[in-house]
Amino acid sequence: MRKETTRRRRKVQPEIEEDDDEISIASPVPRKGKHQAARAVVEDEDEISAAPPAARKRKQQEDEEEPRKRQELDFAYLKPTIRKVPQELIQSDWKRLPEPAQRRIQTILLTAKRTAINAVRDPRRRREVQGVLDVMHRKLEKRLPRSPFPPFSKAGHFNLEEQMERNRILEAEQIPAEDSVKLLEEEIEREELRIEDKRQGLADLEKNAKVFIQQQKKRAKAAHPLLNETEVPARHDDADSIGLSKGRNKLHVFDETDEDLAPLLSQFRSHLESIQANASQLEGVGDAIASAQAALRTALPSA
Repeated sequence: MRKETTRRRRKVQPEIEEDDDEISIASPVPRKGKHQAARAVVEDEDEISAAPPAARKRKQQEDEEEPRKRQELDFAYLKPTIRKVPQELIQSDWKRLPEPAQRRIQTILLTAKRTAINAVRDPRRRREVQGVLDVMHRKLEKRLPRSPFPPFSKAGHFNLEEQMERNRILEAEQIPAEDSVKLLEEEIEREELRIEDKRQGLADLEKNAKVFIQQQKKRAKAAHPLLNETEVPARHDDADSIGLSKGRNKLHVFDETDEDLAPLLSQFRSHLESIQANASQLEGVGDAIASAQAALRTALPSA
């Protein structure tokens, strides 16, 4: 019976080591006693950088793949960044946490510890996980009062409720903006269609004008030569057209030296000059009357 149990234990040990590598916990040593196991776990926890090469390589691959996965996400997320803080700044500005903050952190650690322990189904694995977490929890509780922390600042504090409220306000502003953009885009499309119709109409008019000009040229070539003569300007019966000189007021007929006829001739001459002056004021009235009559004939329907 003892030989069978020892063989079973030897077969189980490699499986335990592989599972421990997967959850990034220090690999357990063969059971030689509770005190020796606890001492080995403490030594492994103190050696932070002494991780297995396979686990370190897996961690590096996960760190490289994490930005790629986050780039594929459609929602906003917090991107971790690394800042190098000088030791002088830590010693001068960083301070220890107050008691309420320490108690709150201890509560968070205890809750995380219980959650991790309850997630393990196997009782043996649960005891191992509980032992490791107890050691880590005690070490963190001891270091927490002595560890310095950066001072509180609004720039480094992430307020989820404030960000959600800000996102809600921005979304409320975004909806009417998108609606107005859609309306403007529809208006632009309508105007572009109108412009396209006007361009098409203009192209048709230009085409028709070219065709009309070509037809006019063909008709002019086929017309009779007498029709191509220039029109004779209209003749008017005014003084300029008939060659009447306005400066000649005295005629040889009225050059009479008779003293009895002289007053009559002067009076007759003054009447003629007044008639000529009145007639000069009426120049162009006949043409205006004729044009008005022509416009009335074209505007009014024929009876």
